[in-house]
Amino acid sequence: MYWVRYQPLKERLSKRVVSDREALPYLLFFSGLEAFAFSIPASSVMNRWDIVSTILYVLIAISGVFYVYRRNGGSDGYDIIQKFFVLGWIVAIRFMIVTLPVGGLVYAVAYYYGVTGDQTTLFDIIFFNVISAFYYERLGKHISDTNERNGEEAITAVAQGEC
Repeated sequence: MYWVRYQPLKERLSKRVVSDREALPYLLFFSGLEAFAFSIPASSVMNRWDIVSTILYVLIAISGVFYVYRRNGGSDGYDIIQKFFVLGWIVAIRFMIVTLPVGGLVYAVAYYYGVTGDQTTLFDIIFFNVISAFYYERLGKHISDTNERNGEEAITAVAQGEC
């Protein structure tokens, strides 16, 4: 894995000789750092739940990427980065369409009953981490559908009029 020098990596990428196994650490680090950055609370007041939330969110992001990698075929998979970002965008948009109204309703009820408030609570951690885990599960499912074996099965099903 290259940390600072990009020329050797650019040459290997241009020749398409970087395997998914070699790309996986970059995706894991990128996702872990992104999760860490996004989970830091915007306010200056942090409580213990913010720390727990950050740790769990980073663990879910890294575990989720590894899960998606495995669903892509592991070391026999291909194009994990492209699939992750392209299909991940669609999954994220669909998640927002569903989770914004449903999550708003859930939060309104939780706030009414005092389960959540102005600071991070256990409810917040559970709610957001379950959604994050479900996102990676769905992404893994859709990436698994792109594997050659699954693609051939889909073509056969279409040809036989099963779809």
